[in-house]
Amino acid sequence: MAGKKDRSFNYWSMNYKGKLRRTWVMLPICIIVGIIAPFWTASEYGSMMVGIVIDIVMAVVWVLQLLYNMRKAREEEQQELGQQSGSGQASPMSNAQYGGAAAAPAQNAQSSQSAQSYVQPIPVSNTSPSGTSAAAQTSPVPNPAQPYTVQTTATPDSKGFEQETSRLQMQMAYLAVSLLDGAAVADGRVRSVYVHAMVNKGQSAWDCFFRVGDSLVASGDLMKSMPQEPRSRFFASGRSLMDDYRNVCARYGIDAPTELRITYDPKNHGLHTDVSYDPIGDNDPFMAWASQVYQSFHA
Repeated sequence: MAGKKDRSFNYWSMNYKGKLRRTWVMLPICIIVGIIAPFWTASEYGSMMVGIVIDIVMAVVWVLQLLYNMRKAREEEQQELGQQSGSGQASPMSNAQYGGAAAAPAQNAQSSQSAQSYVQPIPVSNTSPSGTSAAAQTSPVPNPAQPYTVQTTATPDSKGFEQETSRLQMQMAYLAVSLLDGAAVADGRVRSVYVHAMVNKGQSAWDCFFRVGDSLVASGDLMKSMPQEPRSRFFASGRSLMDDYRNVCARYGIDAPTELRITYDPKNHGLHTDVSYDPIGDNDPFMAWASQVYQSFHA
C-alpha cells in the first residue's frame, strides 16, 4: 500500500489499517440503519421483510469487509516489519556502497542493544582479523574472505550437533533475508547475504550486510524508514539465535565459537559458515570482515 494514507476522507486512498478503522466506525451507522430499515419498508411497501433482507445483506457485506481488511492489515504490518517498504529500498540497494570519499564513519553495530544500525554505508579500512580461526562448512558456497584454519571437537553425537547448528545458521540467514525485497533477489540485484554473529565479553552480538553488484549495503541502510521498535526487535532476534547456538554447544559439551561468518546465496539457497574461536580483540571483527569482503571484489 505504498503512498496510501493512514487517515483520509476518501476510503480508497487509505491503507488497510485505515480501512479497517473506517469499517469499525461504520458499525454504529449500520446498526442504526438496520433498526430503521424494517420500519421504513413496512411504511413504504407494506412489508417489513424487505427491510430485514436489506439488514441481512448489509450485515454480511460488513462482516466480509471487516475480515478482508483485518487480513490485509496484518499482511501490511508484517511487510513493513520484515522488509524495507516502498521506494526506500531502491536508493540504498542501487547506490549505497562501502568506502569512497563520500562515505562517513558508521556507528558500531554492537554498541547498543536498543538501536543497532548504520546510518550510512560502512567505510572500508585495511583492518584484518588477527590470529587464526576455525571453519565449519555447511554447503559449497565460496567465501570471499581468507580461509580459516580448521578446528574440530569430536563428540559422541556429532551428526546431531551439526544438524542443530546448521539449522540455526540457516535461520540467521533467513532473518537477514527478511530485510530484502523479493524482486531484488529474483532479478539478481542482491548477490550474497553476509551474517556476522559473535560473543564478546559474554554477550552475543549479531548483524548483517549484503552484496549488491560490486557494492556492499549495510542492514541499517535498508531500515532507515523503519520505526525503532521493529529495528530493535530485528537485532534482538539475531542475538537470540546466537544465544541458542551457544546453548547447543553447551548441551553437546563443545566450546562455543567467538565468531560466526555466514555467507548465503539467496537465489540458490547455498550457505557457507566460517567459525572462529579466537578471542575478540579491540578491532571490530564485523567491520574487518566487511572490509575484507569488499576488497575481494576489487582485487
